[in-house]
Amino acid sequence: ASPLLAAQILNQIGSLERSTHPQTAIERYRRAIALAGSTPLTSLRAELWMNLGIAWQLAAEGRRGPLLE
Repeated sequence: ASPLLAAQILNQIGSLERSTHPQTAIERYRRAIALAGSTPLTSLRAELWMNLGIAWQLAAEGRRGPLLE
């Protein structure tokens, strides 16, 4: 299977899980970012990093500490 396709699928799964299981979504986004590597698809990389940031915000639940790690 294509690493880029796998990254896109993980991105979609992470987006579905993000609001209820942000920690799981964070791991999926991290794996997706690793799979995407240095792809020339900058929009995919940007979306993955943005979604990872959103998941970190949700996981922090208003606490600042987890965001500083």
